[in-house]
Amino acid sequence: MAKLEKTENSMNSAKYRPDIDGLRTLAVLMVILYHVGVQGISGGFVGVDIFFVISGYLITGIIYPKLQGGSFSYQDFYLRRIKRIYPTLLLVVAVTFIASYFFMMQTDFKEFINSALASLLSLSNFFFMLNTGGYFDQSTDNLPLLHTWSLSVEEQFYILWPIILTLAFRFKKGTVIFIVSLLLSIAYSQYLTFTNPSFAYYMIPSRAFELLIGGMCSIYLKNTLPTIKIRALLASLGAIIIITSSLVLSKHSSFPGLNALPVCLGTAMIIIAGNGNIYPSVNKILSLKPIVYIGKISYAAYLWHWPLIAFYNYRGLPLTPLNQLTIIITTLLLSSVTFHFIENKTRYLNFSFQKTTLLFFVLPAIAFTGITIISYKTDGFAYRFKGYIDELSAENDPSKIRSDCHTSYYKNNWDIKKIIPECNIGDTSRSVDGYLWGDSFGNASAGFFDTYGKANGLNFQERTISWTPPIPATSFGRPNFKNEYKSNTAKFTSWIFNESLKYKYVVLSADWRQYDKCSRDEITGIPHECALFDSNGNNITRDYRNRVESMIKEYINHGVNVIIFNSVNGIDFNKIKSGKISGKDISTKEYMKKEVVGGDEFIHYLVKQYPQITYIDPNDILCKNGSCTGQINGKIIYRDGGHLNWSGSKELGRLFVKE
Repeated sequence: MAKLEKTENSMNSAKYRPDIDGLRTLAVLMVILYHVGVQGISGGFVGVDIFFVISGYLITGIIYPKLQGGSFSYQDFYLRRIKRIYPTLLLVVAVTFIASYFFMMQTDFKEFINSALASLLSLSNFFFMLNTGGYFDQSTDNLPLLHTWSLSVEEQFYILWPIILTLAFRFKKGTVIFIVSLLLSIAYSQYLTFTNPSFAYYMIPSRAFELLIGGMCSIYLKNTLPTIKIRALLASLGAIIIITSSLVLSKHSSFPGLNALPVCLGTAMIIIAGNGNIYPSVNKILSLKPIVYIGKISYAAYLWHWPLIAFYNYRGLPLTPLNQLTIIITTLLLSSVTFHFIENKTRYLNFSFQKTTLLFFVLPAIAFTGITIISYKTDGFAYRFKGYIDELSAENDPSKIRSDCHTSYYKNNWDIKKIIPECNIGDTSRSVDGYLWGDSFGNASAGFFDTYGKANGLNFQERTISWTPPIPATSFGRPNFKNEYKSNTAKFTSWIFNESLKYKYVVLSADWRQYDKCSRDEITGIPHECALFDSNGNNITRDYRNRVESMIKEYINHGVNVIIFNSVNGIDFNKIKSGKISGKDISTKEYMKKEVVGGDEFIHYLVKQYPQITYIDPNDILCKNGSCTGQINGKIIYRDGGHLNWSGSKELGRLFVKE
């Protein structure tokens, strides 16, 4: 590694730089303000990318000089990392666990415990990549430890980077290796943002270039730049780039990839600019004592802020300006206490590596493994609420209990041509009369049609796929959906349409409002995140209404009785859950949601144009006087904000049949 060996004048990262703590302040405040929903900071999540660059810079500055001097010790390095990271992490996880115990539903609590174990094992990024629809998915707003994904990325970096640096140090082409690795990581990250956005966001291969940028600043850039003016220009430009990124980017941006590169380079510019005896103005501002102090407590602030926000979301509390301020102040107070009484105490403990690892890593991991096992055996400690929330158990989720009939994406091994007895609903003593075909809303309506079928002597076979409208040769696209999914799904919808023409009945049950809105937005030019595709990958979003109407005509021409089931209004699920846990009367208007007005015009047109259609709108039962309930007889009928649970769907069917 010839080039590396000559960089004796490279930045001395061991020298304390207050402006780096100032950068941490900027990073953590951007993240917190973004998460509490402050208007205008749509890209505040790039604060995490600032942290990654800083980590790459500082960690390399610790490791590389010792490699040069032959004094680097893996044991000493990991000892310091464990004492720096785990005490505060353990405190936050423990407090969050206790809080969650008292008001999380059993399925949510079970999921939380799994995430807690993943965070302690530095696997949060894997866990959330596999168990969420993506970082920006609305369902993640209630996950108290979601933010630990970035901590896991850093911890994985701490494991891999010393090994990589050690190997690179022994090769003459170390510089070439670093540059090639940097470029490959950027290219790979950009590629993944389009092919697998969730992997791109959470995983270290697509984040490696951010850490590498920081590392290369530490190794290659010399102590001083030609003039203070150039460094001042760099610092100012870096600050402008960072702030612009936080204002221009949003959850709709492809990320990380090339969109993450400006903020990383901006951070590197400020780091480089501060490498001298005289600070430029930007670095001086970042070095002011109040700003530096927040930087010192930024690790604790990052860990504390999100559980507070997640609990607000979980309880259905709006993030009003007052609540936003409350969360920010509480975060800073907790962080200050944690910094002085936990971080500063444990960081200087004179424990051996073995004792530190046992105390802060092994024993907590064993404890949470045990808690995870108990959680599975008790269905998320369900006894806490003495049966009050049986309707929200995993056994009442149609997508889980009917997994042979429904899938979240098309599976190549799903035998769609096979009639599965377990997928029959209604009067199962008779032969199949037709298909229940739809998306996840269709799956959620299976309980309704089980009751409906029994009352009317009909047997339906369910075939439903999430995010897939019941239209032949069609798939519904989101940025995180792979092309293979779109192609396979379009082929499936073609098959089921042709198959359903052979029967007397077909039930079409889906989130019709969503697909119609997507099409209307495409036509009018309103930005949207969805699209419809045919089996060849062609965008057919504009043709949505024509395709649905053509399908209806085809069914009618074949003598098929068409039943269209409208999507339910939805409910403020977090609010009604919290009310249920607190023993409140959830039938009151406080727990109702305003009735959705509009969005059904196309369905109403079809029903009027083709009187042969049987139209069922569940909202006729659930909504009265402009408000819609989320319960029947004191039981919550939803499994989330928009989908019915199994017992709720059946009860809704009973009320419909009774009417």
